[in-house]
Amino acid sequence: ITPILQLATGLLANPTYVLRAQGAAAVAAVATAAGKRPGGGASVVKIPPELLRRTVAALAAALAGRLWDGKEAILHALAALAEPLAGLTPEELALELELEVVIPAVSSRKRHRSEPSPGTTAEDAAAAMDTSAEDGTTMDVDCDTVDAAAGPEVGGAGATGDGDEAPVRIMLEPCSVSDLGRLVLQQGPRPKASFRFEAIKATTAILPALDAPIAAALLPDVFGMVDVGISSTTGGGVDDDDQEEDDAVAMQYDDDGEIMAGRRRRQRQRDEYAAAALGCLKVCWPDCRAIDADAVAAIEWPEYPTSEEARPHSSNEHALANAYVAILTAAMAQTAQVVRSAALAAMTAFVDRVTYQELSAQLPALLPCVLIGMTDLKVAEIRRLSIAAAVKLLALLVRTASDSICVYGLLVTG
Repeated sequence: ITPILQLATGLLANPTYVLRAQGAAAVAAVATAAGKRPGGGASVVKIPPELLRRTVAALAAALAGRLWDGKEAILHALAALAEPLAGLTPEELALELELEVVIPAVSSRKRHRSEPSPGTTAEDAAAAMDTSAEDGTTMDVDCDTVDAAAGPEVGGAGATGDGDEAPVRIMLEPCSVSDLGRLVLQQGPRPKASFRFEAIKATTAILPALDAPIAAALLPDVFGMVDVGISSTTGGGVDDDDQEEDDAVAMQYDDDGEIMAGRRRRQRQRDEYAAAALGCLKVCWPDCRAIDADAVAAIEWPEYPTSEEARPHSSNEHALANAYVAILTAAMAQTAQVVRSAALAAMTAFVDRVTYQELSAQLPALLPCVLIGMTDLKVAEIRRLSIAAAVKLLALLVRTASDSICVYGLLVTG
C-alpha cells in the first residue's frame, strides 16, 4: 500500500489539474479499500501512521489556494482518511516527521520571488507563495487553511513555472481528525456552490469517525455551515456571482421564459444544498446514548452565542441544543419536500442521540415541527416521517407521565 499512496500523493503536486484530481481519487480509493472489514472484523490493511500523516499533509497542501476543476476529489480523499486518522494514538500523532515541500520558482516572465532557504518554516513558505498571477500559473495559499491543518499545507503547491524547483523540508505538526474536520469545514466560504456542496458531503462522511468530545467541539462550526444552507443567503447552493439574478423586480416571464427557468433552477439548487446541509446536521450531534453517563458528563460542550439573556444559568449543551432545534424549525418552515424530509430525518437522529434530560427540555420546540409535517396534506411522505417522529417521541418520553400527557394532547390536537 505504501508505493501506491506515494505515487498517488506525488500527483497532487503535478501542474496538470486533471492529474491532481486523479491522484486524490486514487488516495480515496486506496483508503476505502483498506478500510473494508470482511465479515465485520478488523480491516485487512492498515495504513502505516507515518504514511498516513504524510498523505493527509499532502492532501491539505493541495487543498489550499484557488479552486480548479476536480478539486473536490481532495475533499473526498480527506474524508476517506478520517477513520484511520482517528485511530492513531497520541504517540503516533506526536511522531516528528519531515515533509519535503516543492516550491516552483517563477520564470522570468513572472514577477520575481526570492527562493526560500533550506531552513524556511511552514509560515515563511506560505508567505512566499501568497502572491499569485491572474493566469493561474502560481498558487495562492490560504493562510487560514495553513493554520487549520497545523502547518503542512504548503506542501505540494502544484504551481507551474519554467524555472527550477526549490525543495524545502518542514516539520509536520500533529494533525488530528478534529483538525481534519475543521479544515474541511473551512471550505464553506468558497465562492463556487458545487465545491461547497462537496465540502458538505465530505463533512458528513467525516463526522461519524469522531468521538463524542470531538464531535461536540465541532458543533458551532457545523451549525454555521448548515444555517447558511437553510437561510439561502450568499454562500448557499448558488454561486456567489449568480445571486444578483434573483432580483424580485426582474422575476417576470420573458418571451422565452428564461428568467423564470433560471429562478426555478436556482431554487432547486438551494433546496438540494439545504437538504445536504441537514444531512450533515443529522450526524453531527454526539451520540450520548452510546456512551456511559460518566463519559457524557466529561464532554466539554463549547460555548455558543445565545440571545437568552434572561437565562444566564443555561448550560452550553442547552444552548447548542436550542440552536439545533432552531435550525430544524427554520427548515420545516420551508415548503420543499426534500428540505422537510431531511429536517425530519435530522430530528429523528437528534431524538436518538440527545440525553433524556435535554430531550425533555426541547420537547416544546420539537412538537411544532412534528405537527407541521403531520398537517402537510400535499406530501404523504412528509406525513409518514412526522408520524414516525411522533411515535419515537412518545416511546422515549412515556416514562415521564406529565411529558407523555402533554405529547399525547398536542398530537391529538394536530
